[in-house]
Amino acid sequence: MRSKQCLIQIPQILEPLYHQNILDDIQNSPSKRKSSDFFKKVQVSQIQTSIYDNLEYIAQEIQNIQKSIFKYGKKILIMDGLLCEHEKEIRQIINQQEIQKAQVTKIAQQRIQAQILIEKKKRSYFDDYLSSDEDDLQLYK
Repeated sequence: MRSKQCLIQIPQILEPLYHQNILDDIQNSPSKRKSSDFFKKVQVSQIQTSIYDNLEYIAQEIQNIQKSIFKYGKKILIMDGLLCEHEKEIRQIINQQEIQKAQVTKIAQQRIQAQILIEKKKRSYFDDYLSSDEDDLQLYK
């Protein structure tokens, strides 16, 4: 809001100077020139004051912007750090899940192998049983 006011003030100050110069050129009298020089000096002083005020305001705004950039930059860095920490945690969880999955797969493979061994043992016992019956039958014959 202040910057708009500053921009509006400069033309308002410059416009009377322009008109004063035109009047001086028309009248061209020495007494008028002395009074107009005084008014010009006053108006130049007003312009300088206005410009300095505007520059001070702009400098304050730049400082405020720098502070907010620093503040938000700091927040962004903090958020980035938190994201990195969360990313590490997530990777650890994924690695643990992969390890557990590998362990489950290994256990499942061991169970299958155990089941196969059990089936083989059952068959060998059954085969032994059947062969012993055949041997007994042959003895009776």
